[in-house]
Amino acid sequence: MPVYRRPGERYQQYNIRQTENFGGGLLRVWGGISFHSRTELVLVNKGTMTAARYIADILEPRVVPFGPLNGENFIYMHDNARPHAARVVTEFLQNAEIDRMASQKSRLESHRTCLGQHRLANSAT
Repeated sequence: MPVYRRPGERYQQYNIRQTENFGGGLLRVWGGISFHSRTELVLVNKGTMTAARYIADILEPRVVPFGPLNGENFIYMHDNARPHAARVVTEFLQNAEIDRMASQKSRLESHRTCLGQHRLANSAT
């Protein structure tokens, strides 16, 4: 939007408006939902999400108690971010007896392995 001022009016008081600068920022939240229930939202607002922090702030206090409330067919699904897919997280979920949905990558790899084995079997005949 163009601004029209007469020469010499640039810094006149009626042309100046005070503003508040926000300075940017980031707000991350985590929440769990299922067919029958949901968790409260968790603000994840300080620092980097590491695997250890993911376990301490999300999995232990939220996912572990939430799972049994959803029946024995509960499967935990995440977005496959590095902290979520770390080995220590996988081990934690196994120890807590929480099944995790296979990621797209691992499903694709298992499909390729299956196809590769099928091709090897067919080429041997």
